[in-house]
Formats: sequence, C-alpha cells, structure tokens
Amino acid sequence: MNPEFLIKPLAENTSTRIKETITTRFNTFKSTSSEIKDILNANLKLPEMLLAKELDNETRSILGNKLSQSYALSALEAQKLIADVPIVESMERMVNLQKFLENNVEVVFSKKPYHPACGDWANKERLFWVRESFANKIITLFQGLNNVNITPKIEDTYRPPGVQEGLFSRRYHLVKADFPKMTEEELINEVMSKTAATPRLSSHKAGAAMDYTMLDSKTKIPLKIGNNYPDGGPHVSINFPYLTEEEWINRQFFLLSAISLGLSVYPWENWHISYNDNLSGYDSKTNSRIKNFTATYGPIKEFDHENGTIMHRYSLEEYDQTFKINYEK
Repeated sequence: MNPEFLIKPLAENTSTRIKETITTRFNTFKSTSSEIKDILNANLKLPEMLLAKELDNETRSILGNKLSQSYALSALEAQKLIADVPIVESMERMVNLQKFLENNVEVVFSKKPYHPACGDWANKERLFWVRESFANKIITLFQGLNNVNITPKIEDTYRPPGVQEGLFSRRYHLVKADFPKMTEEELINEVMSKTAATPRLSSHKAGAAMDYTMLDSKTKIPLKIGNNYPDGGPHVSINFPYLTEEEWINRQFFLLSAISLGLSVYPWENWHISYNDNLSGYDSKTNSRIKNFTATYGPIKEFDHENGTIMHRYSLEEYDQTFKINYEK
C-alpha cells in the first residue's frame, strides 16, 4: 500500500467527527433519540485508519488480489450457518414496488434489463417485486433516506427462474477478468461469496432481498462508497478498511439505517438488504446463528402478477441444487 493513501492511526478528533456526522444524519433519518443512541452504541464501527484519497485502480487491484480469498472464505463460512437457518414458508403475497412506492417516496428504479446470461429473461425489463411485509419496511427506510437528502436507487429485487442462475455465470466471468491469476478453486470461492449458488441461499428468489444504491437527491450522483454496483472483490464488503472518511460514513449509514428497521445486511455486499429470510437468522457480529429464528420466506418460482399470490415454490429437493456455470461468455 502506497503510504500517500493512508492516515494512521486515526486521530481522536476524526473519530469524534465521524460519530457526530452519523449521529446528525441518523437523527434526521429516525426521530427517536433514545433508540438512535442504542443503535449507534451497539452497531457503529469506527475505522482504524482512513485513506487520504480514494484508491486508484492499480492499488485496488493489488489489494483485491491480496485480500479477496480471506474475505471470500469468511463469507462462505457464514453461508454454512445461514443455510442451517430453517425456512417455513408463509406464502405471504408479493407486491410491485413500482406501484407500492409511487407518490410515497422519491426513488429511482434501474433501467437496465436483465443480463444476457439470464435465460428466458435475458434482455427483458426487470421486475421489482418483494414480499408485502418487506415492502412496508422499504417504504419506511426510503422515507428516512429522503429526509437526509438521499434518493435510493433500486437495482434489483425478486429474481425469476433463470436470472440468479445466469448472474451466477456472469459473476464467474467478471471475477475471471478481474483476477486472471486466480486458481479455479479461488475463482469459485469469490463467485459464491458474492452471488448465491443455490435457491436456499438466494433471497432474491424469495422476494426477500433488495439491492439498492444511494444517490444525492439534488444531483442524482451516487454517494461515494468506494465501489460501483455490482463490483466484486473484498472492497465491496461493508467493513473493508481502505476507505476515505466520506466512503466509511456512507457505508456505516447504509448499514445502520437498515439495522434500525429490523432489516438484515449481507456483510460482503454493500448494497444487499433483506427481511425474514435465512440471512436474517445470522448474527454477523458473533458469526453465529440466531437462536430459535425461523425464516418465513423461501424461494418461489411463480406468482400472480395481478394480486401477488404465490403460485409455485421450489421443492425442498431443489433448495440445495447448485447452479451450473456456463463457461462460454
């Protein structure tokens, strides 16, 4: 690491400034001050160091090659615990976020079609559906974000059959391009740490997950977090240490705003939140399962696009079938 990038150790006045900035933003996001204090005390993580300037591509690549496997392996270990969380499907209906959020919050929906690798859904317009209780959480989250001049951009929600499978293959080719010196085993580790490899682990298939990024409400420019969506590598993990002060604050706010509403954040992707899925039964602070937690949303294949009624689910035998990689681009 080039010394010009680092500020180390973190000065006390910098720690104080970070706390004050996040607290001020959080007070506007969520009005219950006593609850805010408890959430910050329990979950706010301060950096051990900060970058004096944003990483350049060369340094990011060096760090990626050095750190990717340790981050990927920690994610895979967590996935074993997440996969052990029982799922008892509630059959709660799906709702269309584009209609549900209309006139209630300022929000942007991705206009990118599904990736060409996504089977029957290749190049088609994305669906933006989630479970109803999750949608109610999302509207509260987005209202709070709007209060602090942040416009959320929804990148992805429910993924119909063929989409997660295609994105799994897409991730393989992205990783291979980014890390050409990786062994095949290392490639697969990195792929599986970022893109769920089975229906059980794919909360997007359950309508229980959403990927979103944060935009400045005035300029509609993405807030700086140190990466783009949907990058790979260690630098997309929430607590990746090589960040500027601005990037660190924005990541912590993403995390804290979700936690404050009972939502879960996948620690290895700084855009992925979920609700009542098996990830919600995982405690990232202790790297353990939450005792007696049962997920209520499992992977589904089809639902009624008029009323959201779930019509077809994945069988238990299909839950753990690993997606196949299409080795041809």
